[in-house]
Amino acid sequence: MVLSNSNRRLLYEGTEYWIGDKLPDGTVYAGVSPDTGKPLYATTQDSGKLLAWKKACEFATALDAHGYRDWRVPTQNELDVLYRGRNMIGGFSMTGWYWSASTASHGMIWVQRFSDGHQFSHHAHALEGLYLRCVRD
Repeated sequence: MVLSNSNRRLLYEGTEYWIGDKLPDGTVYAGVSPDTGKPLYATTQDSGKLLAWKKACEFATALDAHGYRDWRVPTQNELDVLYRGRNMIGGFSMTGWYWSASTASHGMIWVQRFSDGHQFSHHAHALEGLYLRCVRD
């Protein structure tokens, strides 16, 4: 696997993929995780319903999709990668808020609004339901 062009292109098993391209296994190439430096893959669609924080974590942990069981909630930085590639990746709610796995102080979780990219931390128990797009690397 080779990454190039500011991590927008992935060469995988002899084939070139760009952000938003679906790989043969059904996952979507989303870019590179700023946290791990590895290629970041996303599911083709959101969880299908708004989820509370605990349910979002449980959903990601239990997800068996495209032959993988190592799905997770994206970190704050990875969520921003998804936001920046949202038009190429597709399937996002452009008016909704999305969960990240990153915590702030005092039990607060970072979330991001996909209409404008605004991120802020909020008490997880105070938010009834947000969108979730699972990732793996």
